[in-house]
Order: sequence, then structure tokens, then C-alpha cells
Amino acid sequence: MWCGRTGLGLALLLLTAVGARAELLLDRYCDPGAASVVFMLDVTTPYDDIDRSVLRDSALKVFDRLEGGQKFTILTIEDSFSHSRRLIEACIPFCPDGSILDDLFSDCTEGVLLQERRALAARLRDVLGLMLESSSELPRSDIVRTIYYAMRGDVGVAPTHVDLYVFSDMLENSGFITLRDLFAGKPSALVDMARKNDLVPSMPGASVRIFGVGRRHSEGKPELSVAEMQKLTDFWREYFTAAGAASVEISPRFDF
Repeated sequence: MWCGRTGLGLALLLLTAVGARAELLLDRYCDPGAASVVFMLDVTTPYDDIDRSVLRDSALKVFDRLEGGQKFTILTIEDSFSHSRRLIEACIPFCPDGSILDDLFSDCTEGVLLQERRALAARLRDVLGLMLESSSELPRSDIVRTIYYAMRGDVGVAPTHVDLYVFSDMLENSGFITLRDLFAGKPSALVDMARKNDLVPSMPGASVRIFGVGRRHSEGKPELSVAEMQKLTDFWREYFTAAGAASVEISPRFDF
């Protein structure tokens, strides 16, 4: 049952707690044969106006592209993989087997679908609004392990048929890989280290789209040097290729 505005406000408040998990919404519409769509949101650095614009527009564009039966999940990247929060998980409304035409008495109608999709879009905007105002500077960014555990299935996402969107600067700085390692080490060696530590997920055939890269955490968010940007993109391309992804796209903005 869809929660009202009061219930939504309480749900959003609870999501600020570490480790909070969102319920699966509209689960009756889940189609196990449809691709899952995962949107990962890095909250380890405060958003500026550029970040806010890119994030708001991209999330709504991804949502508008979703087809009936697909499971859509938004989760956070934080200072530790164990702190990642699942903000939304919902299945997109649709009427299977042509029920609108085949059964005049079906409760699955175009009007119902439109209403439920609009309600889900409104909830998405509320969650994004909360996150846009609550991001903060964190000393670490545990990206590799967050991705690994998310793709392993901890958020209900099958390891195959996944479309993954990641809004992040992708500046890993964790107990596993430091920022210095990322820029000084060889990307292939870092991927080998991830593989040896069983931190490369199984993502055969997945499409990966990463955006928001190219700037540092420090004040003013200066741009990465050409060499730093190359190191960064090489590592993440090799990492997702090792995971079995069919395509990996990396860009400062959402232009996919």
C-alpha cells in the first residue's frame, strides 16, 4: 500500500539512520525477466550547484526511461560499505499479458498505472531533495566494496541483467585502496588486488554508466590533472571489465 505524505516524511527521516533500508514498493509489478536498474549515489562530499543540477536531472531521466516490470534501486556510497543506505527500491507498474485489453474487469488500468508511476516519481523527487541537502564531507569513500556487495545481491539485485548508474567522483579512499594508491599504482595491479581479495562482483552483460568524475573533494573542487583523470578512468574501466560488464561509460556529466 502506498504511504501518504506523513508516512513518506517518517520514511525519509528513518533513512538518515545508518544502515536503514527501504521496503520494496509495488512488488506485485516485479518482472524477474526484466533488467534491474541500480542508481548509486555518492554522498561523501558536499554537493555544489553543479552536482545538484547533474544529479537531479540524471535521476529523473533514468526514471523516465524505465519500463514496466523493472526493479529500480537507489543506494548510497558512503565512508564504509556497511553504511550504505537503500533509499528506494520499487518495481515499475505495468499490466502483464495484455490484461487491459483481455479483461474488462481487470483492476490494472492505464489510469491506475499512471497514478502509481506519478506517485513513485514524487517519492523519488522527495528522496533526491533530502539527499541534495544532507551530503557532507567524509574522510573516506568506500566505493569498491559498496559496489561489490550491492551487485552480489545484498539489495535484492540479481548479478545479471543489471544497468548500473553511478553518480560519483570515483575517488576511492578507503582501507582497501587509498587515493594515493589510485593515482600512483598501476590500474591492472589494483584490479588484481581486488580480485585476490574477492572484491570483483559478477556482472556478466551489465551496462555501467559513471558520471560526476573529474573533480577533487577539496575546497572549490578543482579539476583533476590529465594524468590523474587517465589513471582514474583506466582503473574503473578495468575493474568493471573484470566483473564482466558489456559496456563501461565514464563522463563528467550525464550524457548517455
